[in-house]
Amino acid sequence: MGKLPTASSQNKTRSAEERDIKIIRTAALRDSLSLVVRQTVLDKEGNIMNIQICKNVKEDAALRHSFNALAGETFGLDFEPWYQYGYWGERYIPYCAVHEGQVVANVSVNLMDFSAEGSPHRFLQLGTVMTKPAFRRQGLCRRLMEEIEKDWTGYAQGIYLFANNTVLDFYPRFGFTRMGETKYTRSLSVCRQEDISAPKERPSSPALSSPSGSDAARKVNMDTKEGRDALWCAVRDSADNGSFAMRNNPGLVLFYATSFMKDQVYYLPEANAYVIAEVVEDTLCLDGIFSPAPLDPLTAALALGSSCSRLELGFAPSDPEGYETSPLWEDDDALFVKGEILLPRAARFPILSHA
Repeated sequence: MGKLPTASSQNKTRSAEERDIKIIRTAALRDSLSLVVRQTVLDKEGNIMNIQICKNVKEDAALRHSFNALAGETFGLDFEPWYQYGYWGERYIPYCAVHEGQVVANVSVNLMDFSAEGSPHRFLQLGTVMTKPAFRRQGLCRRLMEEIEKDWTGYAQGIYLFANNTVLDFYPRFGFTRMGETKYTRSLSVCRQEDISAPKERPSSPALSSPSGSDAARKVNMDTKEGRDALWCAVRDSADNGSFAMRNNPGLVLFYATSFMKDQVYYLPEANAYVIAEVVEDTLCLDGIFSPAPLDPLTAALALGSSCSRLELGFAPSDPEGYETSPLWEDDDALFVKGEILLPRAARFPILSHA
């Protein structure tokens, strides 16, 4: 498996990543992100209500906890472990509407880099869009989105977001257009018969290390700093595994891997690769591969040793041969885009890039 990264090497690289983000911001944008914007809106009774738009809640403990409480109430999300572990970096920026010291609405900016068949792309992804019930229908999200566009115009090729089925009519009002994606699946049964060398059982041990010479897949214990650091470095240093791969964003992957996907992280010693995967009925859902050299998804799936008969990818493979494709058009995770966002043919945003 090799030597695990030290905390100092990880922090050094993370600081370099965040410096890169800061360099691409203009001085005006840096100033804007440090300011509190004061606005007035009318509440449901027509009374004037003072609102502050805060863009640096991460470093304000009281506002961060208020933001986190609203995220928990709205989506069941908990950002605090992500912050405490040190993975909430400069790429995730909540724009919060604050009233009397409490976060009452939010739209978060995610700075996203992708590699489309070797060509770099930079987008903004909006996420964690939420409003306290008592403050809805007062234009707060509109105010936040206008502030975001004012700050970030010219930074990226386009803006996109994923929306649930309750707001499908909301985002077209802001100039967003719905876009479809492509899902990739294939049979594992035939491939398993052709590759008798694949392990037959998924190991249950959560340890990162295993006996010398063992090539069995191992579950990674994400409750340990060793496990988290190892995955962080693997994501940071990974080759592109897919035709449209997320780059420079290990923090986002660690958000998933330290929360509701913490039991779905595996290490493949033979390829020195980390994968995030789960079994849903008779299908192995392979959501991400992180390896120093490109790793075929089928090879990774067989190395996991699952008895599933089907494989479904959470990304578009670099080589689509052998895969069945179908339109990905889900009302509960609908893709909306604005600007110059042109995915490669039959591609999709990796599921681990959703924010």
